Amino acid sequence: MYLLVYVDDLILTGNQSTLLTSLIQRLNSEFGIKDLGNLTYFLGLEVTHMDSGIVINQSKYAIDILTRAKMLDAKPTPTPLSTNVSFVSAGTPFSNPTHYRSIVGALQYLTITRPDLSYAVNQVSQFLQAPTIDHFQEVKRILRYLKGTVSYGLHYNQVQSPSIIGYSDADRARCLETRRSTFGYSVEISSLGVLRNKQKLLVQAASRSTGLWLMWQQKLFGLLIYYKNFGHYHLQDLPCYVTTKVPCS
Repeated sequence: MYLLVYVDDLILTGNQSTLLTSLIQRLNSEFGIKDLGNLTYFLGLEVTHMDSGIVINQSKYAIDILTRAKMLDAKPTPTPLSTNVSFVSAGTPFSNPTHYRSIVGALQYLTITRPDLSYAVNQVSQFLQAPTIDHFQEVKRILRYLKGTVSYGLHYNQVQSPSIIGYSDADRARCLETRRSTFGYSVEISSLGVLRNKQKLLVQAASRSTGLWLMWQQKLFGLLIYYKNFGHYHLQDLPCYVTTKVPCS
């Protein structure tokens, strides 16, 4: 059983309904909480329950970002970045860096359910201190892509035959200023992304880092099986409850 507390809101989940009911009743006797039933919305995350599992997205939050950036009526684009974009520090400074940081910061939170935005948002996040006009144009490109994919999210479904698969890639000397390579990997269990990472490495260290990554994955595999024993593959069987109005001392 897991209990998540944020200020005066609670999320309670587990695979034993009697234990969940007992705890909710105990909390209610102590604090006078309000049981809101199955989880549907929490901190900008929208949860939709289906027979095949649950879908988590941030559609309302995405629309709020587009509204704040005055891009709600923008023309959608099929990709978050243009194919020939090159991120460098030099360029004409953007006139409103505070606005730039605000929009990019909001996009960072959106990547919780939008891994397709992770790389693009990571790139524009590297110039928060001194953004240029070109950087902001790429931010607008991300927002135009977001306009056409507002309803995108993550689908967690019940899996009968779990499997594990990993992906890795490296872009040699990708950074035009430092000549560092970009190395990234993603590990998934039955199409559910559980671990992702992206980092810049010196070109000379790329091979060694790949070897260390493979050794680390061997240890990770045992941890993932441990997760399975606690119902990681059976999210449909874990009901979520939301409570509110918990007094804080």
